[in-house]
Amino acid sequence: MYMGLIDLTKVESKQAQCVLIDGVSYEIQTSFRYGLMFYRLMAEKKYMSEFMFLYKFEKPKDLVKGFEALYDFYCKKTEFPKETGSNDGEKVFDYTADSDLIYSAFLQCYGINLLNADMHWYEFRALVAGLKDCKLTDVIGYRSFNPYDRTKYETTMTRLREAWSLDDELTDDEQDKLDAFNALF
Repeated sequence: MYMGLIDLTKVESKQAQCVLIDGVSYEIQTSFRYGLMFYRLMAEKKYMSEFMFLYKFEKPKDLVKGFEALYDFYCKKTEFPKETGSNDGEKVFDYTADSDLIYSAFLQCYGINLLNADMHWYEFRALVAGLKDCKLTDVIGYRSFNPYDRTKYETTMTRLREAWSLDDELTDDEQDKLDAFNALF
């Protein structure tokens, strides 16, 4: 059975708050701010020990398993959308580099000021995934554009051009016929 990031059968306070390591439950920081910090630390290639502040109280003795549990929580994959093999592996989105765009997208699309917000990491990720019609999604589209796939681009642009084309002006002959037709009424 497919499970997304958020279990809608549970209230917010019951969303994932812990990770399980060797049968022991460890409470972790689940706010979206900590998820963003996790990604920043990953980008900076920090040591595993530098991630342990993400554990609220007791920290696991085994750093490797502790890090793996954090990774599984913060980078949890969803089953949808399915990988299609069309991604060339090029990065098109970054939580740190795109922070201004994320902030403005949340304000524009959801009315959420992230500077004052408090939400679970999974809620944040679900909202990011649902963003549309904003500068962030435009920029992601620019980054994912493949300039070498002209056929698809040209087909899309031709279809859009036709859909948004202005009506042609009538020739003199067509205008005379239209005037004659309108004169009948």
